[in-house]
Amino acid sequence: MKKQTKKIQENNRIYNWDGFFKTKWIIPFILLVLLVSALSLKLLSDQDTGFHLKAGKWIIENLSFPQKDTFTYTVNNNDYIDLHWLFQITIYGIYKIFSYEGLSFFVMLLSLLLLFLLLLRNQINKIPINISCIVMLFGFLIIESRLMLRPEMLTFIYITGMLIILELFYKLQKKVLYLLPIIMLLWCNTQGLFILGIIIMGSYFISLLWKEKKINKKFLFWIIISVLACLINPYFIKGFVFPLELLTRFDNNNIGHL
Repeated sequence: MKKQTKKIQENNRIYNWDGFFKTKWIIPFILLVLLVSALSLKLLSDQDTGFHLKAGKWIIENLSFPQKDTFTYTVNNNDYIDLHWLFQITIYGIYKIFSYEGLSFFVMLLSLLLLFLLLLRNQINKIPINISCIVMLFGFLIIESRLMLRPEMLTFIYITGMLIILELFYKLQKKVLYLLPIIMLLWCNTQGLFILGIIIMGSYFISLLWKEKKINKKFLFWIIISVLACLINPYFIKGFVFPLELLTRFDNNNIGHL
C-alpha cells in the first residue's frame, strides 16, 4: 500500500528539484542559461521598437486607446485597432525608468522565462534533462533572431504556459484550468495571435473527447470562459475578430502581400 502511494506521488510530482540539482547535467544547463542570456542581451535592432514606444507614450499621455491610425500620417482617418497596447505601455514604462538598457534586459528576462517554462513542460512529460538541454540548445539557436523586443516574445510565453496548464490537467488531473482565462485575457491585449490559444484549447478538448468518449464539462466551461475573456479588450467584439481580418492581408490583391 505504501509503495503504491509513493508511486502515485511520484507520478503526480510536477518537478523533481532534488534530482535536477544532483544531475551531472546541471552544469550544461547553467551554460545553456548563460548562452540564452548572451543571445538575448543585445542592442535593440527591431524596426518596430520606436513605433511601440511611441504608441505606449500616446496611450499613457492620453489615457485612452487609439481609434484612428494616428501613427501613419498618410492614413490618419483610418480605423485602428491596437491589440498590442499592454505590451506597449509596459515597455514604455521600462524605457522611462531604465532607458534602452532596461529594454534589452527585459528581453533577456523574457527569454529566460521561456527557457524555464520549456524545461518545466519537458519535466511534466518525463523528458530527461540531458535531452531537454540538447533540444533547447538547438531550439534557441534557431529562434535567436526572434529574441527581440516584440509582442511575439510574450506570445511564445503564453503558448508554452498554456500547454503546461493543459498537460497538467490532461495528464496529471491538476486543477489548474482557471489559469486559462488569465492567459487569454493578457494575450488578447498583447498580440492578435491570441487566436492560437483558442485553437490549442480546442485541440486538447477534441483529444480529451476522443479519449474519454464524452464531453468534459469542466474543461468546456473553462474554454468558454477563456473565449469570453478575449472580449475584455479596448475594442470589444472588433478586437476579438481582428485576427480574422488580419488573414485578408495574405490575399494576393493586398498591396502588403507583394
